[in-house]
Amino acid sequence: MIKKENLPSEDIIKILSKEFIERIKKETGKDYNIQIINHTLIASRVEQIIPRKIVSLDDLEKIILRNMPVEIPSGKFKSKSRIRELVDARTIFCYMACRIFGFTVTNVGRYLKKHHTSVMYLVRKCEILMEVDPEYLGLFQSVKDKLKEAYEEVL
Repeated sequence: MIKKENLPSEDIIKILSKEFIERIKKETGKDYNIQIINHTLIASRVEQIIPRKIVSLDDLEKIILRNMPVEIPSGKFKSKSRIRELVDARTIFCYMACRIFGFTVTNVGRYLKKHHTSVMYLVRKCEILMEVDPEYLGLFQSVKDKLKEAYEEVL
């Protein structure tokens, strides 16, 4: 067991973490946020477009459903249906709620009536699909652009 007094100070960890994150930014071209919790570095991509207080999960659901290529009834969004268009809408919803607006996977899971690990899976799935499927990336970008337009007056 390492004693707390033998650990480097919080300031040293922050300096080293910032240098490390800057190197990752330079190599990947992606922006990251640094958090240090109990001497553990947590880095996450920064992609916030709208402050999370402005958008509720209900609002996000409505905007996503309105901008999907196929019409999806609002009542089906939280169902257990595995129709491709519905799964894509849920995947985009989970990614945006967690990564862009900062909702916790637990809150999103409760909203969708799913386990938080299902939400984590959908977030990772969205990230992978955006990297490998240009059609999916286009769908995601169109929804993101509509979201920006919907809240432009607030920003």
